Amino acid sequence: MPNTRLFERRGHTLKLTAKGETYLPELACALDRIAAATVRLMEPDERPLRITVLPSFASRWLVPRLEAFRTWLLSEARGERCHGTR
Repeated sequence: MPNTRLFERRGHTLKLTAKGETYLPELACALDRIAAATVRLMEPDERPLRITVLPSFASRWLVPRLEAFRTWLLSEARGERCHGTR
């Protein structure tokens, strides 16, 4: 594995190789599990999150996305992105 190329450089960008594409889901899952474990160790912050925005931004963009954000945040805290693992 030490000499396995996971990326190809193309100018100023990087592109995953076939092996990188294969490795990515497992690596992402492992990193998600580490992040979720870290969140579970942290003390919960009981203070409310306060966001100040223009009413038009709140009604047109923010409010319609809040439930999806809440669902995503809870799944991240539980480490649910890795299928069959916690």
